[in-house]
Amino acid sequence: MTNRKFKIIFFIIFFMISITQGFAQSELFRVIAVYGEAFVKDLKSNEWNKLSFGKKLNSYDIIKLGKNVYLGLVYKSGKTIELKNIGIYKVKDLTNNLKQPNSTSMTYKFADFIFNEVSQKDSEGKVMDEKGAVMRERIEKDKIKLYMPRNSNIIDTTIIFSWYKYGENAMYYFSLLDKFDRLIYETETSDTLIKLNVINLNLLEDNHYYWSVALNKEKNTISREYWFYIEQKENSKMIKDSVQQILAENNFEETIACKFILANFYEQHKIYDKALKLYREVNSKEPEVEQYHFAYKSMLDRLGIEE
Repeated sequence: MTNRKFKIIFFIIFFMISITQGFAQSELFRVIAVYGEAFVKDLKSNEWNKLSFGKKLNSYDIIKLGKNVYLGLVYKSGKTIELKNIGIYKVKDLTNNLKQPNSTSMTYKFADFIFNEVSQKDSEGKVMDEKGAVMRERIEKDKIKLYMPRNSNIIDTTIIFSWYKYGENAMYYFSLLDKFDRLIYETETSDTLIKLNVINLNLLEDNHYYWSVALNKEKNTISREYWFYIEQKENSKMIKDSVQQILAENNFEETIACKFILANFYEQHKIYDKALKLYREVNSKEPEVEQYHFAYKSMLDRLGIEE
């Protein structure tokens, strides 16, 4: 091959790489949620196209928002922003007060994961146990409804158990068992909430525990038996560190979009109690946003929770 041909081929390859990198670098945001009149201008056709969940926005894009609108975006640095006002927005201008990313953030990568998951998710799918817990069904019809996910992995030292009120002046009998049906803890209370400390009860990591609530010690009126799993310390630390990184990338400003990402993150790690709490908050703040409502309703369905 002659010197001249080699130089031409090298130039073409270099040019193509430069163009590819240019397009990659121009990608700035991803749509995490949208509601109302939200459009982006197509530079090729010069037409306004409706924005959709998962849409990637580049530095040269222009956004148009109408009335009663909500747009949640994730920047490549991980910062989430929300737009709710009528107007025209140049995407590149939205980055003016944001930290410039050296690389794609964990939050942005996880937002991409959320989009792929939602695209494939079967809202009728049931949560399956992957750690070997025995789902010990009771034959009798439920009398007391528990206000918790049917199962959840636990990463905190304090666990909050709660249930719906059953009539007036009811007394509740709470019992906690290990996987061998040995009684770990029991108490009576008139409240519908109880807090227990994992360390004080000597609950072991990498183990399942079962709990239920009855109207009396004879248990002739009793709830279903729910369970939780104590995560191993190294896994708990990894999850907590990841949560702190997502928060740090958002300057510890928990927007609704940020809370939605955190809820998804907890759900992926089967920390269902924390995920459900965040989903409830997100859905109550922005009930009209389809992505938020679908994620919340979908989780309730998969966990078999009546809201």
